[in-house]
Amino acid sequence: MGTTWIQGDRDHAVRSELREWRNGRNSFRVLKRKWAGWNRLWVLCETTSADEDPDAAPVVKRWIGVLLLQSRPSSGEWGAKFVEDSCGPWCADAPLSWLPELTSEAFEGMFAADWYARVKAHHRANGTGVVLRKGSKLVTRYAQEVQVVRASPLTVVRNDTEYKLPRKYVNWPATYELWQQA
Repeated sequence: MGTTWIQGDRDHAVRSELREWRNGRNSFRVLKRKWAGWNRLWVLCETTSADEDPDAAPVVKRWIGVLLLQSRPSSGEWGAKFVEDSCGPWCADAPLSWLPELTSEAFEGMFAADWYARVKAHHRANGTGVVLRKGSKLVTRYAQEVQVVRASPLTVVRNDTEYKLPRKYVNWPATYELWQQA
């Protein structure tokens, strides 16, 4: 559960920590990667494990992990700490689109099911993963109902006046309620 310090740059630390391996019928590989800022890398991983019995089918598990990175500029080192979903990482901004790709075993860890619920709640509260279309209705932080004119950049109309609206000013929980009422 500690941090591994690696001499070199950030990319070297990532390659070193997320190296694919195979040992007989057991293996580990990274299927997808997504950076969240400069020092956090989300990864969708797949592990295959098999019993000693060659006739037994191997168990394939897909799960999400996060590689946390930290630099020590004075020594030229990068610290890397890999946290699996079963440990319940503190950050909950993992890509929502990856959840359907997980195997059921991914939810069996002590903290995993709770963490996946936090990931869904995070995306619901922040409106990430929502596809906005022309004509969609939104509720702003100031409880004003507006209509989408363009999705990118988000442009809305209210009282025949168009505004560019940063997504952070959308009240996503109230918008979801509005959509459910329609």
